[in-house]
Amino acid sequence: MTPIKRLHEVAQPIFVSEVYIFHKDKVLMFKRSETKKKFPGFWSIPGGHIDEGEDPLTSAIREVKEETGITITPEDIKLKVVAMHHHLDREEMYMAFDF
Repeated sequence: MTPIKRLHEVAQPIFVSEVYIFHKDKVLMFKRSETKKKFPGFWSIPGGHIDEGEDPLTSAIREVKEETGITITPEDIKLKVVAMHHHLDREEMYMAFDF
């Protein structure tokens, strides 16, 4: 019998923050460039990697500013979901903090 491996042994963990920005009945989304290495042409929401020394909230605020120009404060957003996405084809596991 093959021993069961731990997730970090089969997939590199990548930590990201994602922010759903709502205005009335609409959500802000953008289409990723077709030339991006990861998820080319996918529709997405503002977000990205959590940098070293950053917590998910700080990362979310930074990413929104970088990608949209919108300034938000910790009082403007709230963590709603922590999701895990295991991408077997790339041996990556995303841990997404969704605000």
